[in-house]
Amino acid sequence: MGKERKRKGPAARLVLVLHAHLPYARIPEERFPAQELWLYQNITECYIPLLRTMETLADEGIHFPLTVSLSPTLLSMLGDDYYRHKYDDYLGCTIALARVHAAPGGSAPSGALTQLARRLEETRDRWNAANRDLAAQFRVLSERGAVTLVTTTATHALLPAYRFSPALERLQIRTGQTMFARAFGPAPRGLWLPEMGYHAGLDELLHDCGVEYTFLEAHAAYGAVDGPEHGNFMPFAAESGLVIFPRELRLSGAVWAHRSGYPGDGRYREFHADYTWQMSEHELSRLGLERMPLGIKVHRITGDGMEREPYDHAMGAAAAREHAADFIARIRERAALVAPLLGRPPVFTLPFDMELFGHWWYEGPEFLEALARLAADSTDIAFVTPEELLREGIDSSGRPAESSWGKSGYFDTWLNPACLHAYPIIAELAGRLFAHRPNARTLTAYRQAASEIMLAQSSDWPFFIAWDRFADYGRARLDEHMTAAARILAGIEAGEVDDNYVGTREARYPLFFESSIESII
Repeated sequence: MGKERKRKGPAARLVLVLHAHLPYARIPEERFPAQELWLYQNITECYIPLLRTMETLADEGIHFPLTVSLSPTLLSMLGDDYYRHKYDDYLGCTIALARVHAAPGGSAPSGALTQLARRLEETRDRWNAANRDLAAQFRVLSERGAVTLVTTTATHALLPAYRFSPALERLQIRTGQTMFARAFGPAPRGLWLPEMGYHAGLDELLHDCGVEYTFLEAHAAYGAVDGPEHGNFMPFAAESGLVIFPRELRLSGAVWAHRSGYPGDGRYREFHADYTWQMSEHELSRLGLERMPLGIKVHRITGDGMEREPYDHAMGAAAAREHAADFIARIRERAALVAPLLGRPPVFTLPFDMELFGHWWYEGPEFLEALARLAADSTDIAFVTPEELLREGIDSSGRPAESSWGKSGYFDTWLNPACLHAYPIIAELAGRLFAHRPNARTLTAYRQAASEIMLAQSSDWPFFIAWDRFADYGRARLDEHMTAAARILAGIEAGEVDDNYVGTREARYPLFFESSIESII
């Protein structure tokens, strides 16, 4: 599969990594709470379109190997009928609203709404054809060799915040691996560190847990002790043997930067302008809906201070193809600059949040498809997987520097003053958990206490608080899980487990249902 390559001039190899994660949110009291809409909109705009793109390329024999990280919280939601039923409802509502408001004679941008309704109906067809099981679709692509699947920690915990407790870090890592193995078979060779958070010594723990490689920010390489000599342009091995793939900043910035990168082009669909706000109360109430941002977006970015114009998908798709060609040119330019300094072809590691491609940047999947086709026709650019490079052997080494991505690059977003109070509380709760061994009477409560502690560790809550969007929700979830863990542990310690309360908590957040957490601890 793929074309025989005869390399001419400066060659470049690229490791493209897409990390898919959403916080675990379950609010049965509401039909479409905002925190669940994140999942439904990403299924529609990101996961299904990307699966379609990868399937199309694989069917045509175009070699475009992606490394895909699927978080345990996302996998749990994708495999739960609770969310599947709600997504069916969501798709039906958005299709109905788009169709009604696209009717001739309406005041809406009818052409854009007609395009949207058609794409939503195609999405529903693909969803049903996949038997509403997207994890299975990723598994099939993995079996075909089109993607390499890896995972992350159980609830996407920023591990450097818990360096004081290797046992707590290990619980996060091993639980994540166990949940992945339940969905896909053996534990993956790679692991995505949440927020690319790395602290000294973490490589040894990861290696002990069977992790062979991970991805870090560029300054993890440039600040490394004793190398690596090739900077962030080649993978390198830490002392433990864990292989580090450091991010290439300049190329990845062209893709993700909101204003200076491709997604800011005025031909693309505007992310923030949701047409639901302009719809009549009558049409919404007819479907039993309250006014909320359902993700009905029919305007293009247009420009600051200008009246928004209707979105034209053909125009957006053309822009995506143009930007894919430009990106290929940038890869060649970057390789021509770097290769002579290295004395070898560089490896550019490009890690992104998967949700960028389709949700934040609606045309992102089309950009990737165009990129794959251009790379397949080239003789000097190859996309590869981490496993391919590991088989060749890693001849560079160093001790990676502490680092993360995000603001300032050193955990600032998550270790901010508004959240610092939580970390010692979680440490104390974990100490109480590890001090006990469950018996037949306390096993269920013990598992639920561990679940609550891990849910409290989610990096999403401090991110929401620091970002100041959904800050109240982030604070509420953080406090809720710490309070629940404390109450359950108190019952275990007193020999008076409140089974009704434990059962209520398990039903509320069945993330680790039937997991043998106690065997990991």
